[in-house]
Amino acid sequence: MKSPWSLLLLLAGTIHSARADVRVLPLSLDGLVYNKANGQFYGGVIEGVNVNTIIPIDPVTATTGRAVNLNSTPSRLLISNDGRYVYNVVAEKNQIRRYDTQTETAELQWTVGAGLYVQDLVAVPGSPGSIIVSRSNANSSPRHHDIVIYDNGVMRTTAEEAGGADHLEIKEDGSELYGYLSSSSAFDFSTWDYSSTGLSNRRVVHPFA
Repeated sequence: MKSPWSLLLLLAGTIHSARADVRVLPLSLDGLVYNKANGQFYGGVIEGVNVNTIIPIDPVTATTGRAVNLNSTPSRLLISNDGRYVYNVVAEKNQIRRYDTQTETAELQWTVGAGLYVQDLVAVPGSPGSIIVSRSNANSSPRHHDIVIYDNGVMRTTAEEAGGADHLEIKEDGSELYGYLSSSSAFDFSTWDYSSTGLSNRRVVHPFA
């Protein structure tokens, strides 16, 4: 288990003063995301009283909200662009649990496949229920397996398997996906066009060729 770390909050109302007030919240987190829609942070708690929960944090008052049980230790968090959902990678990276910031409930949970694990994931801009996930297989070499798209927990029928990437980023308007494959000696950097039908037109750059 990762070593716990505390969250330091610099209160917004004091940053222009000669002395900034710093408050410490003794939270053991593995993952922290910020919601621009409501000004709250959300953290995945891995130790302590609220272990295996997601907890909202108010950075202005340095207080926490209601912790919601995820039934498993979170290892990575991703927030949708509109702030509606926080996706939590749980069950030793084999499952994803979705938390609704409006209802403050943990709802959808699904596995990413037998023997498969989450390497990285990104939110699809303009589609809060959709995420793109890079999956790995611990029993293969290289470990990277494929890239898939989930819509409200349901995987689309097509997957990108040719090379792929284990580190993902998506263009702000959602039109392109960028990926880097670190688990292969080729170290490919790839881009894909993204649309409602999925990924297409892969372009590969070999930065160390």
